[in-house]
Amino acid sequence: MCDVNLVMSKHLPQSHQGEWAEPTKFDELRIKTDIQLVQLVHAELELDARHARQTLQSADTWDIAEECHRRANRASAKVVGLIPLVAEFPAEQRNGVESQLARVQRMLDAPSGLG
Repeated sequence: MCDVNLVMSKHLPQSHQGEWAEPTKFDELRIKTDIQLVQLVHAELELDARHARQTLQSADTWDIAEECHRRANRASAKVVGLIPLVAEFPAEQRNGVESQLARVQRMLDAPSGLG
């Protein structure tokens, strides 16, 4: 299992560190789930970017470009759906993911992409 105390020490102010009781099984599972969800978000985002690049590179081959575009949109939708499921998603990390998602969407909306 993951070290819940380490994760909580990052989220609790120094003045409240002593107030954190031994984590429950639920706490441990929730934090483990959040970590796995964040990993899944990043994996889907990477897949999304790869499909978007393939869309742009295949713009002259309609069938391939269309399939890559469809896959990129599907990956984007997964990322958008997963973000709210992460209970402890630091704002900085969330902003980075949302920024990367917007960049990929701009790639897909580019004139050489499919529309």
